[in-house]
Amino acid sequence: MKKTFAIMALLVLVTATGHAQQKVRKSVIGVHTGVSVPLGEFALKTFTWDAGFAAPGPNLEAEYLYYGKVFGFSSSLGYASFFFNEKAYLSEYDRTLNGYGVNEVSVGNYQVIKALVGFTLKTPEFSNTEVMLLFHLGYAMTVHPNLLVTNPELGVINSVERNAGSGGAAASV
Repeated sequence: MKKTFAIMALLVLVTATGHAQQKVRKSVIGVHTGVSVPLGEFALKTFTWDAGFAAPGPNLEAEYLYYGKVFGFSSSLGYASFFFNEKAYLSEYDRTLNGYGVNEVSVGNYQVIKALVGFTLKTPEFSNTEVMLLFHLGYAMTVHPNLLVTNPELGVINSVERNAGSGGAAASV
């Protein structure tokens, strides 16, 4: 009897461990929107070497995540527009030229586009919570707006053509 019970207990244990659970795989698509805030020299509003005269603007981002119990794949596409602070730019020209003529500024917005791909590390779920780390590499490109500053006394003072520049590598954690 003991032998039969031991064999049945062993079979139950082997069967329980041999019956694998469904793998947990999830796909998530997300869309985010908000406000992009310029920092550092990009946000400066006085004439310095790299002053950008950028002001906060809207952004939009879409992401896709596919992950299992611990490891997964993730990607992200984003777009941001930074307004150009024409008022501050014009006031700097007025200050620099000391009121000589009437300056006029015509300008668009900065545009930033990014595409990132990478992998995801995730902790197992606890208390209905999952902690995820996303490691991304990708490409980002900034487009400088058209810019034209004119003065009736001096003519065209400053002119910048729309410039897509060269993109660069981007990384995020």
